[in-house]
Formats: sequence, C-alpha cells, structure tokens
Amino acid sequence: MSLGDSEWNFAHDLLETPELVPVGDGDRWVLVHGLCLYAGDDVRDMAPAQRLAEAAATDESSFLDLLDVLGGRHVVLLGTADGYSLYQDATGMRSVYFSPAAELVGSHVNLLTRIRSHSPRSDAEGRRGCLRAWDRTPFLGIRALLPNHRLKVPMFGVDRFFPRCNNPYRKWSTADRVVKYVSMWERQWKEFLYLGLDPALSVTGGHDSRTNLALLSNHTDEIRTFTYTAAKEVESNWADSVRLDEKIVRDIKKCINLDHRFFITRPSDRKNPSIPRELIAQNTVGNHGSWLLPYYLKHFKEDHVIHIRGNTYGVYKAPWGAGDAESGNTNLRNLYMTITKSDRGFETRESREQHFQEGAKEWQYNNGLYDYHGSEVLYWELRLGRWASEIYNETDIAFPSFDPTNVRRMLEVALSFTFEQKAAKFFQSEIINSTYPILNFPGKNQSENLYEQNRNNNGQIPDLTGKTPKPRNPSAIDTGKGLLALETGMTVVRDGEVVDWVPTDSSDLYMPTNHFVTRTVSARMFATTNSHGSLTFTVESDYAKHAARGTWFYQISVDGTVRARWDGALRNQPVHVTVSDMRPASTVEVQTLALRDRRAIRSWESATRARIVNAVFMEHDSAAALSVGIDVPGAILESSPEKLTVSVDGLNQLTTSDFKPEMPQRIDVITSHCVIPLLVIRRASARRTVILCNGPVDLNRTSGLPEFQRSGWWPEIAHHQIYVCDPATVGQDAVSIAWGQYSPEYWSVPDTARAISAISHLLGHPDGAQRTYFGSSAGGFTALGLAALDTEAHAVINNAQFDWTNWYPTAVDAARRNRLRSISLSELHHRHRERVDVLHWIATLQTPPRVDYWVNTAIQHDGDVSLPHFERTIAEYPHLSERMTSWRYHDKNAGSAPLGKPETIDLLNNPRI
Repeated sequence: MSLGDSEWNFAHDLLETPELVPVGDGDRWVLVHGLCLYAGDDVRDMAPAQRLAEAAATDESSFLDLLDVLGGRHVVLLGTADGYSLYQDATGMRSVYFSPAAELVGSHVNLLTRIRSHSPRSDAEGRRGCLRAWDRTPFLGIRALLPNHRLKVPMFGVDRFFPRCNNPYRKWSTADRVVKYVSMWERQWKEFLYLGLDPALSVTGGHDSRTNLALLSNHTDEIRTFTYTAAKEVESNWADSVRLDEKIVRDIKKCINLDHRFFITRPSDRKNPSIPRELIAQNTVGNHGSWLLPYYLKHFKEDHVIHIRGNTYGVYKAPWGAGDAESGNTNLRNLYMTITKSDRGFETRESREQHFQEGAKEWQYNNGLYDYHGSEVLYWELRLGRWASEIYNETDIAFPSFDPTNVRRMLEVALSFTFEQKAAKFFQSEIINSTYPILNFPGKNQSENLYEQNRNNNGQIPDLTGKTPKPRNPSAIDTGKGLLALETGMTVVRDGEVVDWVPTDSSDLYMPTNHFVTRTVSARMFATTNSHGSLTFTVESDYAKHAARGTWFYQISVDGTVRARWDGALRNQPVHVTVSDMRPASTVEVQTLALRDRRAIRSWESATRARIVNAVFMEHDSAAALSVGIDVPGAILESSPEKLTVSVDGLNQLTTSDFKPEMPQRIDVITSHCVIPLLVIRRASARRTVILCNGPVDLNRTSGLPEFQRSGWWPEIAHHQIYVCDPATVGQDAVSIAWGQYSPEYWSVPDTARAISAISHLLGHPDGAQRTYFGSSAGGFTALGLAALDTEAHAVINNAQFDWTNWYPTAVDAARRNRLRSISLSELHHRHRERVDVLHWIATLQTPPRVDYWVNTAIQHDGDVSLPHFERTIAEYPHLSERMTSWRYHDKNAGSAPLGKPETIDLLNNPRI
C-alpha cells in the first residue's frame, strides 16, 4: 500500500486491512492498522481513521487528545508527502521497531533483520538486558519505540507527546473516577462487539482478572473463560500457585455464571514437540511461556478468537518501588541499573550508566513527566511497552490479544490515586464494588474469603478472644564495645529470588503481609566482625496460640546454614540464643519462614513480629566447631556436632527423611583414605539438583575446618543443592587449593561422585540429566571431574583450570609438597593423567558431559592458558563441540574474581540445557 504522495510503502498481514483516510483537502493522511477502539464520549458511529482525520484537520491538540481515548492494539500514522509520524497504542501492545540506516519501520525485530541484515548485539554491548534497556534490541542499529512517544520519519527522531499536563483526575472524587473509568470501558466494549470477535478471558485468583470479570459481568454469555492449573501429581512452587488460582476460581464460579474450563498442565508440557519453536523465534524475542501455545491451539481453533488480558493493571499498583518520594534522576538511575542487572559482568558499569543517562535524556525522563511518578512511567513504557509486547507477539501464533484497560485516559484515572491506595489495589476493588460487588468476596491471591479475612482481622492478632498484643517497645540494638548491631533493612526472599527489601533501623523482624506465602523467608542480619568469638542475643515475641502452630518458624542462620528453628506460634517468652565459636566475618541472621499462605491478612504480620535485643559479642580464641544453642524445648537444632556420618560403602543406609526440606544438612562421607565433607539442602520443590564445588579456600579464615563456598546463597537457588568441600583443604595438612589430590594413591573425585549420585537419588533426581555441576577455578576442575563420572550430566564452569599443573607454580608446588609427597609432574601425568588433565580425560569418554564454560578473557591466565587449552582440545576431538560450549566475557574490573552472585544464580536456576 502506497502512503499518499510519499515514497513510503506499507506492507501488512493480509488478514488485517489498514484504513487510509485523507485529512481535509490537503496532502495529509491518516493510516490506522490493527485493533483500534474508541472509548470517548462522542456518540457518533465513525471509523477510527475518520475520527483521527477529523481531529487532525482541527489541530494537533485535538489529534493527541483523541489518541488518549483510543484502545486496542494498533499503530497510527499521520503523514504528508514528505514523511509521517507514527504513534502506538497506549502501552505499546503493538511493538514497533525501526532501523534508521536501513530506513525500515516494522512490527517485529526479526522481521527487520530478515529484510536487511543487522549485526547481533553482543553481551558486552548489553544483549542480556536489552528488553529492559530503553530502546535496545538484540541487533545493533535496530531500535524499539517506547509508548507515549512518536517516531518522526524520515528523520527517525523521537519525542514524547504524553503526559502534556499534570494528572487532571487527582482532585476528582473516587465515585466520579470510577464512573468515568467504567463508562470508557463500556463504550470501548460496545465498539468491540461490532467486530464480531470471539473473546476468551483468562481468569486467575488475583485482582486483575477479577476486575476484568466484574467489568464484563453483563457480557459473560459472550465470552469463554479458562484457567490453567497443575496435575495432582506435580509438586512445585508454580504448581502450588496455580492450584491456589484453581481453588479461588472455583469459588468465583459460585458467584457468577461462566463458560469455563481448566487446563491441566504438567512439567513435561514444556518439552512438548508440538510447540512451534521456529514461529516463536520469528515472532518474539525470548521465551515467555511458549509451552502454553499447544493448549491455546487445541482449545481455541475457531477463527476470530481473541485473548482478553489485563497486563496494564500492573502499572496501577505503584510498581517498582513507586512511593511518595520524588522520582529524581538518581532514583531512576538506581532502578534502571537494577532492572538491567542481567548485563552486570558483561557490559561495563560505565557503559550501562552512560546508556541510562543518554536514554533518560532522549526519552525525556528528566523534565517531561509533570506530576507522574518516574518509576510508574518507566514500568509503563519498559515493562509493558517492551516486555509485555513480546508476550503478545508470542501468543499471536494462537490468537491476538486485547487488553480493555489499554486506554491512555483510563490509565490517567488509575494513576491519580495515592500510592497507598495503589499498593492496596483500592481502585480495582472500587471498580468491582461498582460493577459486580460479590466478586470482592472470594479471596484475591489467598484462600480466605472476605468474611474469613474480616473475622481474622477483628483483633490485632488472628484470635477471636478480642485480646490485643502487648505494647511493642522499639528497642534497636545499641552499638559499642561488646555489643553487635543489626544491619539496616530486612530482606525478603522467596524461592531463590530477593522479592523485597524493607528499610528499617529498628530491631523488628516480621513477615510482611504482602509476602506471607509458603517458603518466603524474611531476615535481619547482624553486622560482621573480624574476630573469633561468640554471640548472644534474645528474640522477643508477644503472640502465642496453639491453633496457629505450623504457620511460621523463627530461624537462626549462620553463614547461610540454618542452625536452629522453632515454631513461632508456640512461644511468646523470650528466646535466648547463643552462637558459639564464630569465625571472623561470619554472617548471622534471624529469620522468619512462612509455612502457610496468609498473604494480605494484616493480623498475621502482627503475629509474627518479633524484636532482636541484647546482642553481645564476646571475642575469644577458639578452634572448636561452631554451634548454636537456644532455650526452646523441642526446637530443631542443626549444628556441626549433629551432622550425619556415613561410609562411602554404606550410602544406601541414608533415607530421604535424613534431609528435611529447607534445612541445610551436614554429612561426612568416610572413605578408605579421608572424610569428604558435604552440605545438602533439600528444597521443598525442585526440578534439578545442583552440585557446587569449592575453589581455593582461605586457611586463615577456615583454620582447617570445612567450608562450603556460596552456601549462603541457598535460599536464592531454586534447586536441591549439594556443596562439596575438597577434603585436602581440611585438617592439619590442609592446602588452600588441591584439585581433589588427597595423596598419591587417592583422588577424592570418584568417591565424591558416588556420594552425590546416592544423595541426588534420594532427593528425587536419579538421572544425570537432572544434575548440574558448578565450580570456578579449582572448583571448575572438580565439577568437570564429577560430571565426567555422571552420564548425561551438565556442568557450568567459570574460569576453570583444566590441567592443574599449569596453574601458578607456588600453588602447584604446595599441593605436591603437602599432599603428593613431592611426586614429579611427569610421573603424575604418566600414572594418573585423568587426575591431571580432566579435559583430556573427558575427550576419551564415549558420552562426555554437557559443558558451558564461562571465561573472563581479561584474566591473563584464563585468556592465555586455560581458554587455548580448551580450544586445542575441541579441535583435536571435534565431537566435543556438540557437547561443550565456551562463553567469553571481558571484565577488567573483576580482577581474578569469578562471575558475580546474580549472574551465577541465574545460570544455575536457568541452565542452558
């Protein structure tokens, strides 16, 4: 299609015909492509392009005001003979990409690069975080348009056209705002019905689909609804979540008639061969839930089906830390650096900060937002405009998407409330109350209905007696000689992800009401010390009720290992805690662990509130093993003296019950030559087992005692975990780095592999394909050795040594002298090559493990020795290239350090297999 008298052509899907309308008698024109629905007050029946042409003929202000009351998923072009300006729908549901050099504008990034080749963006250039980084895409030279901005062609400049003033609805009454919002919804739905489409609404247990359902309550005979849930035999955090959805939706069905179906899903669905992966790769960037496509294609085969969504509600709720504070450049910068953290360790910090500053200027965040909060606008334009738009691109394979809240004027109304009201989802509840009040009765993201919540909230505690808790005296821990302070803030972690950080300077610990979900942990941490010694403190709480037992635990964690726990509902007397024989730099945390779902019930937060007081640190010399003691009868203690001990030949004596969920368990495996120290963590639900191997240890810190590096990360790793301590780094003859070389006669890797196989089997993962081995430096060598003995295993290694005798001579000589009776390297190569060059050993195996090798080429030894060794071996044994991949990055600032915590956890939680 030719665009007026310009030289531009518009190509489109033959199933959708654009509207092209002249503006007045001149050479201007308007083109509308996609679903475009009017939600304003004008009662006339007009096509969208006709309305826009009429407004454009009046003035620019009228044209922009009309854009603010258009819904759907579309693009609008306003053009002349010289070029055009392009506008998206309110939240950019219709993605738009452009390449100035190629003079191309299109709906999909892969479409543009197929028309004109563009170089891929590297990790060092921000590839990993590109969906959250302003206009970046996976290809250099192709940019994304952000909603609320227009693209001017052929200059290919962008400028912001919204907001154009302060939010006009802030002074309106709640009732008037609700009426305005609902009237726009109804007008838009009237336009939608004219099109004869077949709507399907996804329903969950949350506010968003509930609000949609209430607004559609007069039209339920016109729509089909669905919910996906988990098969009964599936055990996982996700399964628990969707089963809660199922329960709530069944309650909803008692309140309103629905043509509803449940999709029963299983983990195997994610490997369904019918998933159209080639189409997905063309349509979208990344993978956003493609495993659901076969369900959609099977159950919605008819023409004209359209999926009703509610993603836009996300910006209604004060997301991304929006608060009453002003959203200045510094706050936005910190937020931007957080949401693009997947680029850390790959793109330099200076480059990331420069990109933020350039983007904030170009997309007019510094002075163009009026009274709208920056973090809300950022969520609107990046989370919805970039990330959510790619979800719609993915599901287009089954059906298009329509979000009836995707109207800029409706968003203005929603964003006019206070931050407290937004966080409480007040406006959505008011909409439901206005349109179909009974839908406020079933619980929202919780199993208790409104009556049960009110009943439980009659007092300040979940009790029907009317008793109130004793006054709470905020007693922050003093600092000073002999006293130990708490770090500022409380961290909230769930299933391996830090979900919140609550600022506080008090001594309080509690489970926040909005995070009170099974397996969530909130934690307060003591400041670290540089000395050996012991710490005593008291945990005070006011609530106790036998009927509430099993709702939450209090826990004491030392260096990432839970050492003691007690039921929080069974004791309201002070609990005295002693952590004996701490090492320098040890971390001690007091935690709350949620065992049941009590989200959004304020009284349960009050019930969990405890105070950490009277903390005293006593410095003293000690070589004894660390231990924790508390004065709670029946408490669960897990200290080093209570570790499991088992012979390598008696591993079959272990049982699953030896490993309690969410409780780190020490185990010593006795072999013919040594004791292999392990730490096992069984997660409540996990799909893999991860084995983490120590690298070099600091003997000044460990004093020859076992250490389990990265074990403090365990709550953030979603899988079962087995931590491996090299036995040659423990005891009187310990060396800091040993590569498992315990003696000339004994290499600890084979017996360690036997123990891992047995324990992993008990954890529910008997196959090597269910295990990932990880290690950096010497730990990478050990991880490769263990993976080589585990058929179909996967290994993630970072800056690994492959032939340890090529490591720095001082470390190699120390291992030879202290562990190998100074055996010559040539003799060691001759007698035990598999113990020396683990990569060569893997090359001789019939089924080598799958290996992802991450290497920092800025580190001299890794770039000059280890990486060339890896490449030579791959060249000599080409079959390895099908199983082993190197991933290079260049980070001069890292020094000799491995990948950071976020990057490592991401690789372990989401292995490339």
